[in-house]
Amino acid sequence: MISIVPPSQDKKIQVIVRIEPGCLGATGAEHIDAFCRFAETEFEIVDPGFTCWTFLPRNDKSLAEIEYQLTNKRLNRAQAFQYLSVFGKQLEDFEEQLHLHLADLIDRYRSR
Repeated sequence: MISIVPPSQDKKIQVIVRIEPGCLGATGAEHIDAFCRFAETEFEIVDPGFTCWTFLPRNDKSLAEIEYQLTNKRLNRAQAFQYLSVFGKQLEDFEEQLHLHLADLIDRYRSR
């Protein structure tokens, strides 16, 4: 059986997730920075062996909702797919799980 050695911190895929303030409701703009910090803390346990998570307010709609980087270089979807496949992950499944977990976090945050 082949075992995959987790990459060093600088070789982990950086997943940048931009969150629309409106997803937090009418006063979302007032809460988005705190929510992003909350999400980063909660996501520390999601695929920690090969991912680093960054959550930012999506104030600029021209920027992608999800961006992948490796060593501070932007990856296109094919490159992100290739990186994740090394760890037995499919990009579509990875993003679906991201959205499900994020929706749960939004519900938890709003009910506080």
